[in-house]
Amino acid sequence: MPMTFRSLSYTSLGQVDELDEIVRDNTDIGLHTSHPQGGNPLSRDPAKGVVDERFKVHGMENLFVCDASIFPSSVTVNPQLTVMAAADYAAPLITE
Repeated sequence: MPMTFRSLSYTSLGQVDELDEIVRDNTDIGLHTSHPQGGNPLSRDPAKGVVDERFKVHGMENLFVCDASIFPSSVTVNPQLTVMAAADYAAPLITE
C-alpha cells in the first residue's frame, strides 16, 4: 500500500503505471495488518447474521467461519484470545 494520505483508486490496469510517480523508493511502501471484525456476525436469524450458532454460514452446506468476523462489531482490544476460545468451542461443532 503506498504510504500517502491521498485517496487512490485504480479502475484499470493502465493506471498502475501511476504508482511510479507516488512510490519513489521502498520507504514509500508499507505493510499493514488489522483485525477485521464484525463482517460476518453470528446469529440464529439469517436476517441478522451470516453465521449460525454452529459457525455454519446460513444457506451453505459445508462452509464454516470462525474468526473475528463473527463478532457483532469491532472490539477495542486485540481479539486473539477471544478468537482462540471461539475456535476451541467451534471445532467439535464443525466436525460433527
